[in-house]
Amino acid sequence: MIGLMNFVGSSSINFAATANLARLHDAGRAAVAILGDEIRRSGFWGGLYIENTIADIVQGSSMPITPSDTLCPELGVGRAFAAALDRNLHGTNNVNAGYDCLTSERYIPSTDLLTVRYVSPQTADMMAPKISYLRVAPLQARLFLGEDSSSSENELSDVASRDHEIIARSYFIGDTGRTCAGNIIPALFQVTLHEDDGTPIVRELLPGIEQLQVQYLEQGRYRNANQVSDWTAVEAVHFWVSVRSICPESGGDMAVVKKPPLVMGDFSYDPGGDSFRRKVFQTVIAKRNKDMRVLN
Repeated sequence: MIGLMNFVGSSSINFAATANLARLHDAGRAAVAILGDEIRRSGFWGGLYIENTIADIVQGSSMPITPSDTLCPELGVGRAFAAALDRNLHGTNNVNAGYDCLTSERYIPSTDLLTVRYVSPQTADMMAPKISYLRVAPLQARLFLGEDSSSSENELSDVASRDHEIIARSYFIGDTGRTCAGNIIPALFQVTLHEDDGTPIVRELLPGIEQLQVQYLEQGRYRNANQVSDWTAVEAVHFWVSVRSICPESGGDMAVVKKPPLVMGDFSYDPGGDSFRRKVFQTVIAKRNKDMRVLN
């Protein structure tokens, strides 16, 4: 009986460990896929050719483009968040400065934040009143809310112009508000704009993601967000995600004295001898939509 009980106990521990490993792999791959796809889409403006900066081309009733240091949305309407087109890719380094109005209740300190902006590849046949849109022709563009689509200042002379919804999203690591064995459960969160009224909403995507670190390739060198001097010059993004088991494990191969430190970008974390299973995923994603400039 004692032998049978030991066998059953050992099998239960091994089964839990195998299930946790599978979940870590699934969550890590999903996080890499989501962030990688968003980075690739960033800066897609529906075929718009940019001569100097996007602000030199875009006009319309929602102009001017939101200044780069005004990253939080206006009260009630996310126009300011969507309209920062000069920052189609942006981030923060281990802080949420500039995004505190979006993340203050959930953001976990010492993690990076990533923001992307682009337009939907599908043309907008019907427009929501408080959603931001970009009317695009090869050399012209108009920025406006759906309720102002018929305004004269948003007209384009090019009959081939198309209307696209602006997508603006931020990704950060936050507290789910849930716990297991007294430990908070972290997750990857997304801030996006409500499809009806354009107000910012926060969505939990993947529980167990405890760390996001991002570096940006600018002028041949990978830099942290606070070191990037020209966001339009970023050519690629190197990011790391650390996935943690939802609950601590006991017994089995987790009964170790000390685990090695986790090094991700400029962040280093020593888990010590805790009982969480972890796995780090990293990848490099090249930006597809670099500024296409008209040569004089």
